[in-house]
Amino acid sequence: MFHFKENIIFRFNLLVLFAFVVWGGIIIAQACFLMLQKDFWKEVEDLQVATNIPIPATRGNILSDNGELLVCNHVKYNIYIDFDYTDKNPEIQKDVLFQKDTLWENNVTKLSKELSEVVPRWSAKEYEQHLRKGMELQRKRKPMRREYPLFPEKIYISYTQYKQLKELTILSRQVAYSGLKPVEVKERKKIFGSLATSTLGNAKKSELKNGKILWDTYGLEKTYDEYLRGEDGTGHSYNSIRTIDVPPVDGKDIQTTINTDMQDICENALLKKLKEHDGLGGWAILMEVKSGDIKAIVNLTKVGDGQYIETYEATLHNETENHALSRLMEPGSIFKTVAMAAALEDGLLKPQDSVLTYGGSHLFYGKNRKDDVAPLEGQKKYGINDVLMHSSNVGMIQMVAEKYGANGQHQKFTETIKRFGINENYKLITSEATPQIPDISKIVTKDVTLMTMSYGYSVNMTAINTLNFYNTIANNGTQVAPRLVKAITKDGEVIKEFPTRILRENVLSETTVNTLKGALYDVVNGWSRKRTGKRAQSEIIDISGKTGTARVLKNGTYEYQPMERMFSFCGFFPSEEPLYSCIVQVHSNHAGGGGSVAAPVLKEIAEKVTAKRVPRPIGEAKDTVNSNVPLIKCGNINAANYILNKLEISDNDYNDELIWGSIVQEENGNTITEERELHKGLIPNVVGMGAKDAVYLLKQAGVKTHITGYGTVKHQSIRGGEKAIPGTTVYLTLKP
Repeated sequence: MFHFKENIIFRFNLLVLFAFVVWGGIIIAQACFLMLQKDFWKEVEDLQVATNIPIPATRGNILSDNGELLVCNHVKYNIYIDFDYTDKNPEIQKDVLFQKDTLWENNVTKLSKELSEVVPRWSAKEYEQHLRKGMELQRKRKPMRREYPLFPEKIYISYTQYKQLKELTILSRQVAYSGLKPVEVKERKKIFGSLATSTLGNAKKSELKNGKILWDTYGLEKTYDEYLRGEDGTGHSYNSIRTIDVPPVDGKDIQTTINTDMQDICENALLKKLKEHDGLGGWAILMEVKSGDIKAIVNLTKVGDGQYIETYEATLHNETENHALSRLMEPGSIFKTVAMAAALEDGLLKPQDSVLTYGGSHLFYGKNRKDDVAPLEGQKKYGINDVLMHSSNVGMIQMVAEKYGANGQHQKFTETIKRFGINENYKLITSEATPQIPDISKIVTKDVTLMTMSYGYSVNMTAINTLNFYNTIANNGTQVAPRLVKAITKDGEVIKEFPTRILRENVLSETTVNTLKGALYDVVNGWSRKRTGKRAQSEIIDISGKTGTARVLKNGTYEYQPMERMFSFCGFFPSEEPLYSCIVQVHSNHAGGGGSVAAPVLKEIAEKVTAKRVPRPIGEAKDTVNSNVPLIKCGNINAANYILNKLEISDNDYNDELIWGSIVQEENGNTITEERELHKGLIPNVVGMGAKDAVYLLKQAGVKTHITGYGTVKHQSIRGGEKAIPGTTVYLTLKP
């Protein structure tokens, strides 16, 4: 019986073994069959069709107020050399590799010299040493031979430089021999560096595994993403050939209101003061009164000793993407103008009213209140202009808080300032904050809250909202919406406009406007030597405005930082017929005030912006002390004589003829013309000329040019007088 069971088990094991052997044989046979059909399956692979391949659209540009590029798409290249060569046919590989090695060995010195002229970051000797190391890697069959960097250090070059590389010795040959391997990198480039970067924003492209393109955006890049990003297309790949099924629709451009010159003026003025005062950060907005166009918006954050940058990223002193549009803070005394306007509009305050300021200190609602800046002396009455001029808290409490509180009209005050549009969100960027005005009806201590609001506390404002109220005063009571983008364009044509929006007409009466204009003028230019805005007074232009100094809340609660303050100045210029309104705010943990820290910045901005606007007679450029002819580049003599005659420096004859040479002045003051004779078919001598004239002459000679540096030509790679070979490139080095 036991033998019978063992026999059954043995037979079962044999059956299982047989099944595995048969199954393994089938697998091996199938594998051999597939190997024999390798070429067939290779053809099938090549014939495979990949569908719905995304074809990304080109993102639109961001332009300045006059159409200059602020942000654009930029293509740059990282260049590698493949010193090896691979091919299915070993005979072809051997032959090409031999030719390639010979080509490089015979021409590497010449190529190195050419590289030093196209990308003059390294000398010809350094290039040659670097390239010979790559050639050695190929001989030793080292891994890096396949992707050896062309330049000694990793740098990116422009498309123009890449095109020039492809014309150089060795690199102009077929890829099999040159080994040239460009790696293209696309990025969003800010033409003016970090200028206004917190507002312009950024757009980073990322590609998912499924081929879908995503954009990480902020600032204007985010707000107007639907216009900028365009629509991606789709295509398919057949036999390694890509075909477009649905073409991409490139993004549109947005034209902003930002003026690059004014932006630069504002940033430099603010940066200088921040470094001088060692501020934690600062922001400024310059706005056109009639249109509401924001001509400049600066947001600087301290990131190190004396280092300030524009950034949207959260850092120690940068809590929001954009200080000027997104940061809510108690405004301090610059809000007194708003409070006084409300009392005037509601008829609780008359332009001729005056109050007793008690020498700058008085008991209100059970607590002593003081004037921190410039207390009005003596037991006598002072008017509206005096209260604002000295930024008197005591005066504001009487003129505003007590007048509303006397009749239980606390809520009316907040309703009136909201009617001014003080809590508007203009939706300039997606992260813009909405000011917070308390609902006094729900507050137990109504009198105290109203009192603190009268001199700029218990409310949280953004810089743009405060500025727009002052802009309304400058605009004679008409409130316009601030504007950052004025048009959407496509191929230079406007397809959508964003015209100036009038939010409210006559939001302030003529009486209120005139009263406040006079008071704000006196803050800067008034009779008192203690006026808080005196450091904004200018001999060039009349400026009106109000100073402010406020404590900084900690984490948005009514726990104040022990030392941190916000120093502000907000106003407009020129005082009589305002063209621009401006706000400057500095966040600091050092002693100071709005009058000493922020006012001088606005003064500098106003003076420099005015200087750029005012046309000057060309005769004023004449030097009445020195009789020397100004430095004149070599070039078109007739063009130079035209300018000299207009400046009344000489009376040389000139016409439209192109005559090349230079103009010099002798000791006796006479000017001498030295002509340069140009010979057809020869390279002209362009040393001493500017880029425009040099390129023109070399083009006439039939040769190409490549320029490095700026100023006048100090060196040309092919000397003047040599034969001009069509298509040759002459490398020009310019220096100041």
